[in-house]
Amino acid sequence: MEIQKTALRLPQDLHQMVIDAAKLAGRSMNAEIVNRLRSSFHNEYKSVFNDTINDLGVKSGLSDEQREEVLELIRNELGRCR
Repeated sequence: MEIQKTALRLPQDLHQMVIDAAKLAGRSMNAEIVNRLRSSFHNEYKSVFNDTINDLGVKSGLSDEQREEVLELIRNELGRCR
């Protein structure tokens, strides 16, 4: 994985929250920020996929059981993307 160095300006209170969270998790500040950013994108994509699949399921006439099976497959795939 290529790394891009980035300067980041944070409000003091947020900076301290990141430091505290990193200490609790046993990570560096950088690792904590990366972990939280990845998690936020993962959650956003997961929500979009869930909404899209629910919409498609309704429009395509899938039964609730079939729609849940499709959602479970997508959740499993999203879980592997971490």
